[in-house]
Amino acid sequence: VGNASGISFSDVSEEPHHSFNWVVEQGKVVGCTDEMEVPSRPAHAGSRQRSFSGNLKTCRAVLPTKPAWLKAAGSTQCVLLGENPDGKSKLVVDRLDSQECDHEWYEIPSANSSPTYGGQFDFSPRSHFGVADLVPEVMNLTEKQIVPPEVYDKYDSVRIALTLNYKMYKDYEEEKSRASLHPSYDFLDGTELQLVIPEKVLGKVLENGILNQHQTHTSSAALGGSERALAEDKFLGYHLESHYGEDKTGVANQIRPKYALLGLQAGIPNDTPIADTQTGPGYAHNYGNIVVVFNNEVKDRTTFTMMDSLKGVNSVAAKWDRVRTLRYKSDQSLAGESGEYVEAQIWGKLDASDINHFLVNCPRFAEVSPAAMKMLKASGKPVY
Repeated sequence: VGNASGISFSDVSEEPHHSFNWVVEQGKVVGCTDEMEVPSRPAHAGSRQRSFSGNLKTCRAVLPTKPAWLKAAGSTQCVLLGENPDGKSKLVVDRLDSQECDHEWYEIPSANSSPTYGGQFDFSPRSHFGVADLVPEVMNLTEKQIVPPEVYDKYDSVRIALTLNYKMYKDYEEEKSRASLHPSYDFLDGTELQLVIPEKVLGKVLENGILNQHQTHTSSAALGGSERALAEDKFLGYHLESHYGEDKTGVANQIRPKYALLGLQAGIPNDTPIADTQTGPGYAHNYGNIVVVFNNEVKDRTTFTMMDSLKGVNSVAAKWDRVRTLRYKSDQSLAGESGEYVEAQIWGKLDASDINHFLVNCPRFAEVSPAAMKMLKASGKPVY
């Protein structure tokens, strides 16, 4: 009992109080204790009784646990995690069969650490949402169905976008991703989400966020709202609305993607900013002179293609016949798949709170003016 981890759950009823704790011996969870305290009465002092159970199934029934994928020391394992009362550090209770794990991902920050069963760690979440955040009306959609209009009144665009992304993974990618023994690339951790903007729109971006062409009716590339909307519905496999509407303020248009760049970190020298390599080749610098880099949380509602998505999704010969989520894993090499850039599609509302930092004066990009630099620094976001 002296080795108990301190992970506990108390039943606060008027009956005797139960406090359950995991018991760890030599780095292994061996069971749990039930410490029962009888409330004190005026006539006599309260008493405590302690019992031990070595049945992990019994312990799992009374202690908070959840299955999750754990990445550590280059490997990924399905484990059962127990949570501390503070909700931060967690206890690795046991190994689980891969079928018991769903979308929850965690990793031990140190690359040299291996999961010790019974050991407590501070894990970094690889997903920034839970099952409770998913929209059931969207998860239950079948191919070519239409998102019910009432969904837009009931849920915000970010929550809907998270669900769209996760549903795509479950419907089209999960089985292949779990079967991948040697993934060629980690799209979730080995990337940065970037958008190139001209400094003349910086003020609007900071005030109103990033808008797509369905909301602005303007574009720096190909303009064709209805054609693009049809392609975006094809990305998903179902329709965001029964008929495409050009209402700038419509929630469906707010959910439709904003097109950006997916910066790949593989093979890039440690002292080279990712934008120097990713946005240097090709013509990305023609879109502007400021690189916006988004928070990692935005990746949970991002898809990507190894080419222009409008060309790829409508091409019979395209190897990438649909957009992919960043959870997608494949043993297939990226060599020969990518074009001049990797396109990212960010779904849902995207505003200044989603921005992590800015990159300026990158190679082949026009120099940022003093006025724009002043505005960037006043935003409170780091500028590199």
